[in-house]
Amino acid sequence: MVQLLGFLIALSLVGGLLYVLWRPQWAIVLVVLMFPVEQLLQSYVPVLMTYPWILNVLIGVIALLAVATSFFRQQPVFTNSVNLAAMATLGIFVIATFGLLWTPGKETAVSYMRAGIPYYGLMLVLAPLLMRDLEDFRKILIPIMWLGAIIAVLIMVNPSSSYYSGRLSLDLGMSGDGRGNVLALGHLGGVMVLISVLYRPPRPSVVVTLIRIAAFIIGFGLSIGSGSRGQVLGAIVAGVLFFPISRRLANPKQFALTVVSFGIVVIGFYLVLSMFIGDQNRERWDIWQMIVDITGRFDMVMALLGEFLSNPGYWIFGLGPFSYEPLSNSSATYVHNIAAEILCDEGIVGFILFLLMLWVTYKSGRIVWQAYRSDMIYRQTTAVLGALAAFTLFLALKQGTFLGLPNLMMWCMIIVKVCKTEYQMIERGEVVPEVDETATDSRILYGEEYIESGFEGIDYGDYVTSPR
Repeated sequence: MVQLLGFLIALSLVGGLLYVLWRPQWAIVLVVLMFPVEQLLQSYVPVLMTYPWILNVLIGVIALLAVATSFFRQQPVFTNSVNLAAMATLGIFVIATFGLLWTPGKETAVSYMRAGIPYYGLMLVLAPLLMRDLEDFRKILIPIMWLGAIIAVLIMVNPSSSYYSGRLSLDLGMSGDGRGNVLALGHLGGVMVLISVLYRPPRPSVVVTLIRIAAFIIGFGLSIGSGSRGQVLGAIVAGVLFFPISRRLANPKQFALTVVSFGIVVIGFYLVLSMFIGDQNRERWDIWQMIVDITGRFDMVMALLGEFLSNPGYWIFGLGPFSYEPLSNSSATYVHNIAAEILCDEGIVGFILFLLMLWVTYKSGRIVWQAYRSDMIYRQTTAVLGALAAFTLFLALKQGTFLGLPNLMMWCMIIVKVCKTEYQMIERGEVVPEVDETATDSRILYGEEYIESGFEGIDYGDYVTSPR
């Protein structure tokens, strides 16, 4: 039975990859779901357990072909791909590369960077080319939810799944350390939760509503079962922060509906937590143990920061990549906090570039959200995009190393590209944001924000319909 299911899953994968060649915009879905899919297929398809790199290469090739297909169809795949977020990211990686000359953790750094090159190409080069505007992003939200739900269910019912140290994971035999990456499972669940909470279809749909409910319960359950506490808390915080951003409050009725909806979401969080925390993982969710672990991460940051501050000669360009392990005599390879990592390893220059990347991402998202704040479809699409970036940032501050997995940089580059393209489309009149005609003066409300951010001002007074 397991072999038959493995064959069907492999056949579905091949069919899905062929479909991506027909619909290139779906390739980004493969990138988002790549690591959970890899673990699932390794557990069902023996050849992938022996050669785990096959799927990564296959997804990379598919993404490259998708970009090429879009290019030959004369779609503007390269438009706005070179932006401030991309340049800041490039600068951080350049500093890290030169840092190999003086880092005390050269062997580890070289190992990570060599292994990360394919992911840098996939996430920092190809992924932004696969996404042009908000409509491209909106179209992948439902596929991520239902494909993610299928993957999550297949993982949870997998015969190779079991609780190990209070964390649900896949037994992958001789692959890696023998267990699947629980953080990747928790991340998948968090992404599904955020989309299901913040997304609403343009028109009422029973099918989409059921998909959202299933994605919420299954995704949250997978995150809880995997014991990924940061992913669970990050999804809750991002969902709460961006829920009001995704909903329009133009009148008392909409306000009341939003309050009720928010209450349902909060109750849903509590019920699913109660549903998936049991005897096998209860210790993992003990409040005192969580406080102890958080304190431990804080101590790691302070240890590296102390080394950095005591060596003024390294303040400008940092101690070098992966300096934490040799300087702290710790068993941890890196500091598990991307902000501390970049400040201490890449110095003040690298940290300024990091802050620039975050700032331009925030400003770009805020500008486009303001343009679409009265448009139900694209207001919530912008909110979902921002929530995913915020969720990824939360995780990077508790577990991340950009040289191992640059997914935060990927989302920042995508947001800046998408938002810049949206603004240009509005400026050319290709799309028209719907503006609430009851606003006192939409031109005052929006125009100054665009000028302040370095964009040309737009006369929003004429934009009262949304043809897209």
